[in-house]
Amino acid sequence: MERQSRPFASIRSSAIDGIAQNPYYKLAQLKKLHQALVENAARIQNVMSEDAGSTPVSVKVEFCLALRCVADAHASIEPKKVLADEYALAHGVDSPEAREPVGIVVIEPSSHSFTHSLLAALAPALAAGNCAIVQYENSLRRTPGVVLEIIGRALDSDIFTFTSKPATDADIGHRHIRVIQNGTLETCPSHHLVSAPMTPVVAFVERDADIDAAAKAIAIARFSQGGNSPYAPDVVLVNEWIKPQFLTAVVQQHVHISSKDTSPSKPTRGTRSNVATESEKEGSNIISLGQNGTIIDVGDRQSILARPKVTQASLRILAVKSMDDAIEISNQIGPLAAAYAFCTPAMAKYFCQFTKSELHFANQLPTKLLYGPMAPNGNPPCDASLTLYTQNMFTVPRPQFIVSAKNNERIDAFHFGRDSVQDLDKFAAEATAQLPDPKRPGKAVPLGFFEQGIVTGLALTLSALIGGSGLIGYSVLWYWRTQRS
Repeated sequence: MERQSRPFASIRSSAIDGIAQNPYYKLAQLKKLHQALVENAARIQNVMSEDAGSTPVSVKVEFCLALRCVADAHASIEPKKVLADEYALAHGVDSPEAREPVGIVVIEPSSHSFTHSLLAALAPALAAGNCAIVQYENSLRRTPGVVLEIIGRALDSDIFTFTSKPATDADIGHRHIRVIQNGTLETCPSHHLVSAPMTPVVAFVERDADIDAAAKAIAIARFSQGGNSPYAPDVVLVNEWIKPQFLTAVVQQHVHISSKDTSPSKPTRGTRSNVATESEKEGSNIISLGQNGTIIDVGDRQSILARPKVTQASLRILAVKSMDDAIEISNQIGPLAAAYAFCTPAMAKYFCQFTKSELHFANQLPTKLLYGPMAPNGNPPCDASLTLYTQNMFTVPRPQFIVSAKNNERIDAFHFGRDSVQDLDKFAAEATAQLPDPKRPGKAVPLGFFEQGIVTGLALTLSALIGGSGLIGYSVLWYWRTQRS
């Protein structure tokens, strides 16, 4: 499937010439890419369904999210703004946020949700003005070959190519950045965008949670897409007081999801007897076991610590005594990729504050996260759209200044001014002046259950006293008037 006899020669030349940086060229390329994907929608979704065994709904959602990545990248390009930023210095204006593309972006797409995972990185990389090389793995799956063939026909070969062989630094021969979505055991430079899909994910359900809503969100995450999403919770920590109700609710959701699944059955990892044997060794109880997934009531928390990550449609539920207990075991599992807390906002704040996780969600489990790779290490999504890759990730800062820096003329005067000694003394006095004390807000005493009872009792007593005093006063006044008359 390689399109280059000499490794990446035209890609390297294009990166050196910067042909992918022209905003109108980028708009044209992204439009062609979007159009090619739309025209081949049926073919792409067919192979996606065959490979993943997902429901038609999941396949269509993933494909639409992939198209959305391209559309968003296209909409982000504003030629007038690009031109204004380019000539800011010529017009006497600072450009402190100026950036330039890295040059070449090498993408190793995730095997999970390949189409969306690829375009989530490719679209912003192209919009940032880079050339791209996709390094894919040879396998029996048809989706990579079909999708890359369609993309390759849509984009110019000078800015895009793909290969199944390792793209070494020597072959690339130009400044580049790698997007590694399947993880790696090798040490990579800090500027590369490396995901760690085997990082654990935890969900916690407290006594005051909406049990049905929590069960629905967790069941969808664990049992959709074959349970392969890296952001699906690997273990659900449930307060022991509500565990029976939660198990009932999650089994109902599992049955509902299974009844809607019309995709071809895929062989599961392990037979019924294997799952039963493993559960027995771990002191666990199988709540539900079927073709579409397993629900396990874990008896020994050490088994969770020994095997924190799940890569199949298996939902493991562990009872905890309290939120502090849940926080402790979450941190024992290790730094988390995501933590989902189902409880009151105040309790969610406490859980998120003390749980070591790159992402925290309160009373929600965003379905969009399930349709892509895990975010690069140290780069969690930072906006409500949960965008995993931004254009800034594929550029480097190149700030430009023409306006004199603040205090620069004053500092120059210390060296060349007539009153340099006095000015320098004044400057030093300003720098050494004592900093003001912070203004603390008034202390607010939180009212707990007992405090609220005391306040309520005092209020009732005071009301009774005021009412009684008023009645006595009225009686005295009435008696005094009657005696005078």
